[in-house]
Amino acid sequence: MAQRKRREKMRTSETVTAIFDALSKAQSAVQPVQKNTKAYNYKYAPLDAVMNSARDAISENGLAVFQGVTMTDGGWFCVTRLTHASGEWIETECPVFFKADKKMSDAQAFGSAYTYARRYSFQALLGIAPEDDDGASAGKGTQHPRNARKPKNSAPQQYPSVPANALQSVMGWGELPQMTKTLQGLADKVESEGLKHDQVLSMTRARIEGLLGKLGPLEGRTWSKTTTESMRNVGKMDECVDLVAMCALIDSLENEAAHDDADPF
Repeated sequence: MAQRKRREKMRTSETVTAIFDALSKAQSAVQPVQKNTKAYNYKYAPLDAVMNSARDAISENGLAVFQGVTMTDGGWFCVTRLTHASGEWIETECPVFFKADKKMSDAQAFGSAYTYARRYSFQALLGIAPEDDDGASAGKGTQHPRNARKPKNSAPQQYPSVPANALQSVMGWGELPQMTKTLQGLADKVESEGLKHDQVLSMTRARIEGLLGKLGPLEGRTWSKTTTESMRNVGKMDECVDLVAMCALIDSLENEAAHDDADPF
């Protein structure tokens, strides 16, 4: 695929009067996005729900959306173009962050990341903002996989952690959650020891039990708000399969243990 020089700002046709007027009308008619997909302790609107929420508003105002992929300056980008019956258009690019490993093929890793980029590009261009979205975790700990020219003596370019994708594959996640210290530690073990789904859950439950034992007698103990909420999210530990919730509980319990160790009284 031919490469072209990347331009940093949003691109438009020479005139945009008609498309801006149509877009303004369309935005007022966009339907609320139904967040019907749950993952990693939050709900989000998948790509099809986001697009369906605006489909009628777009078509009724002479608009259409096209999305594709291009390689620019050594990196992959999702290109989203909004066009109007007048011939006017607006176009944006969103970088596609991905990293494959032995448990996830290049095509699988790219497909997941491309869908993610399409969703956010579409939302941004149409002004759609679902509540409680997962933007806070987007691209956490990642850099764009671009072989851009770097000045001499610059730091090496960083890439997403490969073990994180191994954990994603084992747990059957469509997208990676925000990688905490505990999750990254599990990801490293999955990569190095080849752990399976049930083994990961068992190891996590054992870690929780060990921390509870370290904290000593639990009867009458006053837990922090964060720990109480984490315990509520986990529920019955032997039945819980929400790895993200259990890891959040581990983080909270470790903070409790650190506080106990630091308390001189």
